Amino acid sequence: MPQAEDQPVFRQDRSKQIYIALGSVAFPVLGWWILFADGVGSTTDGSFRTIAGWLALGCGPVILLNAIGQLVRPAVLTLAAGGFTVQRWRGRQDVRWQDVAEINVWSSLGTNMVTWRLKDGVPDTDVMAGINALFDYNGALGTGWQTPARSIVARMNEFKERFEAKAA
Repeated sequence: MPQAEDQPVFRQDRSKQIYIALGSVAFPVLGWWILFADGVGSTTDGSFRTIAGWLALGCGPVILLNAIGQLVRPAVLTLAAGGFTVQRWRGRQDVRWQDVAEINVWSSLGTNMVTWRLKDGVPDTDVMAGINALFDYNGALGTGWQTPARSIVARMNEFKERFEAKAA
C-alpha cells in the first residue's frame, strides 16, 4: 500500500497470545479424557464422543502452533490512504478500500473480532478464505489486539469513507 502521513498501526498483544498458547494445552487433555476416561467406548466406533475426542486432540497442536507464530511475530495492521495491510507470521495481505464492501465487529461468546467482506467479484486471497466464508466474511483480524476491535473498526471505516469521498 502507498505510504501516507496519517498511517495508524495496530499491533497484536503478545501477552494475550501467551494465554491462547497455554489454553491450547487444554484441547489434547480434553480429547484424551473424552476418548479414554473411565474406559468408556471404543476409539473407532464413529460415535459423536469419538469424533469430538479426536478433533480436540488434533486442534490443540494447531492452535499452539498459531499462538507460537503470533508470539514470535505478532500481527500488525497498517491503515493507509489506498487500503490496509495485515502482516501476520504466516504472510501478508494487502486489501484496497475500493475492494471492501463492509467492515464490522463479529462477536461470539464475549470475543470480538474485526471482519471485512469484499465486494462481489473481488478474489479472496486470504489463507483462511474457506473457513471465513462459513461465517459470511472474507477476512478477519482475530483476537488479542492491543486496541479494542470496535475502535479498530471505527478507524478502518473512517479511512474507507475518506477514500470513497476522494474517489467521488
